[in-house]
Amino acid sequence: MTITDATADALVSFRSGLYDAFSSWADALFELSDALVCAARSLSSVPARSLEPESPRSHGSLYKALQRGEIDEVALRELFVAHRPRTWPLVFAVDASTWARGDAECSPAHGWYYSASHHSAGLSDGLEDLRCEVLVRIAETRVFHPDAPERNGKTMGRPGRHGERVVLADPSAWTPGDATLELVDHRYGQITVGAWHNLHPKPHGRGHRKGKDLPPIVRASVIHAEVEHLPKATARGKKTLPRRWSGPAEPDLERSVIAYLRRFDIEHNFRLVKGTLACTTPARCTPEQADRWTLLVAAAYSELGLARGRFADLRLPWERPCDPARLTSHRVRRGLRQLRAILGTPALPPRSITPGRPKGTKRPPRTRYPAIKRAA
Repeated sequence: MTITDATADALVSFRSGLYDAFSSWADALFELSDALVCAARSLSSVPARSLEPESPRSHGSLYKALQRGEIDEVALRELFVAHRPRTWPLVFAVDASTWARGDAECSPAHGWYYSASHHSAGLSDGLEDLRCEVLVRIAETRVFHPDAPERNGKTMGRPGRHGERVVLADPSAWTPGDATLELVDHRYGQITVGAWHNLHPKPHGRGHRKGKDLPPIVRASVIHAEVEHLPKATARGKKTLPRRWSGPAEPDLERSVIAYLRRFDIEHNFRLVKGTLACTTPARCTPEQADRWTLLVAAAYSELGLARGRFADLRLPWERPCDPARLTSHRVRRGLRQLRAILGTPALPPRSITPGRPKGTKRPPRTRYPAIKRAA
């Protein structure tokens, strides 16, 4: 395996910065991160990570590292930003997966959370003070409204808040929009895009919100994209992709379409993070431990991206050859173990192996917490 000086500098800098971000139990946390990226198989539990060569400590040390360790989140975020390619656009995908621990009676934050779609209840109302653009997928059955037309002074009653219904499932609703765009993609063919500005869903429910007498009217743009075909042949020829955009100005249609089409590729990365790296699988007790585990998984995923293209493809006999710059994350993990032997590790080896808990030791039962019942 060969590695260039530039590659070594980038990876060594990232690994050194990651080790410095661990304020407490740094050695055990760093070795746990190495076990995440170097394991040749998917491991769904924390004790299984202690069996990897990159983690010479016992499984008890890994549990204590997640329980007592401290991670400087600010330094870790700055580390991620410093090693992010400068040519990448400022487009980020957000995944809202839940950590299924409904029967964890010893976790102080376990419970039942009803999280229905809150698009109609002000999805963007809480982001009105932030300088960001939000693009979300919406169902084809959604209904939106423009603002109510102005009334003359002779009309009695309370002024209306909503105009005529715009049903997305009705083809006649897609009249020429406020902005249109046509482009060609090698995977999706001809793409026709239309945008309708200043539409809002009808808010449901009563009550005050942020000192307002009525539920807020959250105006946004509805973007309707129709692709000629999907990358994988299906029975349906064309595919419509309705989305909702909100931000401080009018949307960039080309960027919004390209970013949304990349969503299908990003979903495979989320599958890797949840399946192979076991982001939401280990049974952690407290929310703080779950947060530390999530940060470790994020660091491991970033290291996989930095290592791509740095070594030859270590493919299995039945796999097709692949360009090293386009290796999947699974194949990158195969070479990271050899790469780690070249780069070394800043973590110090364990001083000694503790004998463990003496025989006959009895511990009191763990504290049980009542389940929390609330809506998200």
